Amino acid sequence: MAPKRPSVFISYAHHDGLDFTRRLAYSLSMYMDVFWDRNLGAGEYPEQLKNEILNRDFFLLVMTPSSIVSKWCMEIELGYAQEAQKTIVPVRPFNDRETDQHKLYDKNTYAAFYDDFDVGFRRVTAMMLGTPLSSWEYLSTVKEDSLLRETLRKEQLPTVIATQLSEWVIIDVLWDYVQESIRLSNPPVSVGNPRTIRGILGQCSRLKPEFAQINNSAAWARVEAVEKICNEQIKNVEDVVKAGGNIGFYVDSICENVKTTLRKEYSSSLKAGGVSKVNAYFDFNIAEKIRELILVHSRRSRYLY
Repeated sequence: MAPKRPSVFISYAHHDGLDFTRRLAYSLSMYMDVFWDRNLGAGEYPEQLKNEILNRDFFLLVMTPSSIVSKWCMEIELGYAQEAQKTIVPVRPFNDRETDQHKLYDKNTYAAFYDDFDVGFRRVTAMMLGTPLSSWEYLSTVKEDSLLRETLRKEQLPTVIATQLSEWVIIDVLWDYVQESIRLSNPPVSVGNPRTIRGILGQCSRLKPEFAQINNSAAWARVEAVEKICNEQIKNVEDVVKAGGNIGFYVDSICENVKTTLRKEYSSSLKAGGVSKVNAYFDFNIAEKIRELILVHSRRSRYLY
């Protein structure tokens, strides 16, 4: 029989805590048995509510301006939890003056989410589970490759993972193929071994005039395609990251562009085996790289906590 999962009751005010609580409850549900009041069934509400609090290991209170003045949250629900000697875990989604100095913090350490959701999440999981966990690290266990790609498109992965995925698919997948084909061109052309997107762009700007001079239109077009994808990465990834956004949607588009480019390359060179390889393994390799990056960064985040 599987061990019983730790459980938590979440108390919050609908007026200003619903969106945050929905996200927090979903993230915690990957590691714990979570109850929040949308799950109440038929029956007498207060008694059922009390039973839920008594049956949970932890009582998590979302501290918002509305919840700290709510009789339901601060007296009834918190009262049940304190009477049952439950572990009280306050969390602060907002850096507001109303919840900054609350008496509940005198005896209970709170987790702050207002600067970074995942920093707060690692703190709150450390408080309840003894280990700081990230809200996204469970995704490494997703078995379906297509579902894992969907999390990338929906921007559920950290920006750093999406960014490194875009760099890997351009540098280690696309450029490595193009680099080898350039070395085998006739007449042969020397090429460096760049390990950054901007390094590849530098190589492209040097190689295009050379291929134009020797009338190698196929090689010129190949470098042009790489240059276009690199510029797309810089425009849609680097610029969004600088603005503080998430770039999963753009990175997924880059992966598809690389896949399409490789198919065309293999088709034009009459390498049917190469096309079959792309069709069979490209998506799998992307998903495996996402899993690898999740594991690397989830381990690293524990040391940062």
